[in-house]
Amino acid sequence: TANQTINAGAATFVNITNLTFPVVAGTDYAFFFYITFRSAAATTGWKSGVNHPGGTLDFWATSDVIANGAAGVATHTERHNTAVNDMTLLTATITAAVDLAIRIEGRYLCTTNGTFAARFANELAANTNLVIQKGSWGWYF
Repeated sequence: TANQTINAGAATFVNITNLTFPVVAGTDYAFFFYITFRSAAATTGWKSGVNHPGGTLDFWATSDVIANGAAGVATHTERHNTAVNDMTLLTATITAAVDLAIRIEGRYLCTTNGTFAARFANELAANTNLVIQKGSWGWYF
């Protein structure tokens, strides 16, 4: 419903407002998030992930033309994860002030009641203007 600036500090994950949902032990979930974001500077990197209170996680994350820190060139990235907050921190964003997107989809077998959340972190210290754009969305069942 509104943009959300991610500026908790270098590599500090923040839950994305309204891209969370309550989970109950003993219940299995499928989820999909489509997150649109912008960086005010091409030199600001980022990472994304999900978090949960306990259980088994299995997901894919795909992002469009991102500057991969190691290669320094525009790269389409896709990764498979089974752990929370487990993405290598990128050191750049391919284009400043342009909408970019990441899709995160998978399944979660919950063993502890709590909250499941899509998350983002910026590379640099606070106030680097990495912004999750309103209209980002997700679903679960």
